[in-house]
Amino acid sequence: MQVMQWPLLDKSNAIVGMFHHNTSSSILSRGSAKFFAGRIEARHEHEEKKHLRHNPYIDLWQHRPNLLRRSRRSFRPETMKSTRPTFKQKISKHSGIIESKVNLNRKFSDEYKLADIHGQARVLGRGGYSCVHLGWHIPSAQHYAIKVVTKRYLLERDIDNVRREVSIHRGLNHANVVRFVEHFEDGDTMRLVVEHCEGGDLQRYMQRSGGSQTLSEKAAINVFRHIVKAVAYVHQQGIIHGDIKPENVLLTKDPFSVVKLCDFGLSRNATDVRYFRHTGSVSKVPFENKVGTMGYVAPEMYKSQHFGQAIDMWALGIMLFRCLVGYAPFFPAATCATETLKFNEADWEGFSDQCQDFVRKLLHPNPNDRLTAMAALSHPWILDIQSL
Repeated sequence: MQVMQWPLLDKSNAIVGMFHHNTSSSILSRGSAKFFAGRIEARHEHEEKKHLRHNPYIDLWQHRPNLLRRSRRSFRPETMKSTRPTFKQKISKHSGIIESKVNLNRKFSDEYKLADIHGQARVLGRGGYSCVHLGWHIPSAQHYAIKVVTKRYLLERDIDNVRREVSIHRGLNHANVVRFVEHFEDGDTMRLVVEHCEGGDLQRYMQRSGGSQTLSEKAAINVFRHIVKAVAYVHQQGIIHGDIKPENVLLTKDPFSVVKLCDFGLSRNATDVRYFRHTGSVSKVPFENKVGTMGYVAPEMYKSQHFGQAIDMWALGIMLFRCLVGYAPFFPAATCATETLKFNEADWEGFSDQCQDFVRKLLHPNPNDRLTAMAALSHPWILDIQSL
């Protein structure tokens, strides 16, 4: 029999003992293991919160000795319960939002299929780390759009961003915002189930074969009236969308009858008192990096300034400009921080003065003077009765 000293080196748990240990099996009984496990305690109250030094014989989560790592039967079941938080209990470090609870007893494959009613797989869109599939809900026989995110390609902060998207999107309820249904999460994959719009997105509608690649002013009024309503509602909830573009504007089967805003992957809560000491305002977010898609990024982003909901209105103005004349107002996109907005008379011939005024107010370089969503709803161009 070999005599082995177990080095319990942490000073707050300083018990050094000589234990008889057999290389094939341990001779410590259940009672002995429980005896030593219950008596390794901090000597002083102020030492209880100190981190233990790395010791292979100490369980760093339970702060008790793992003397019988090879023979775990020596511990009773109640002493083996881990105190590690599950992914449902974690709190996002970046958003401060408690993660949504997931019903682990339900399986995605039992309720949904990544195919249409005929069993044909169809991809609706792709993102940087996700893919959106057309899904079939088996119990209700309804189609949904299912965003599939594979965790192994993401960092922990990226996974937190997806959970923040779920927390934000599931709290929205508006006729012009894509409805969030539910989500599933397991160890490898996250799946977000949302409403499916059969008309596709605005970008694909603009690029349709035989199309003019632009919208008439009347059609633009109908589309942007819905979008401005959606943005105004989102802003009223204290949220910045952060990625308004034609790809995130969905149409119903009858184009322009109902237009919906989707994809809250870059969204974040704007109203937060914690931001005050950084920005001087509870409605602004401290600048960390550029938010949005290149070409729709506001000038304050390029200047590394703190930003707020005004970045959504800038992106709305860029999208409207492109829908009307077919090209971006600034090229390269970064020149928006230094150059002024220009209207080419030849391209804007035939558009009303109210239309140009609406675009000009959306693309004001100063975010404080830029048109807000609520003010945009009362603009004469949006209220044009003849376009209804």
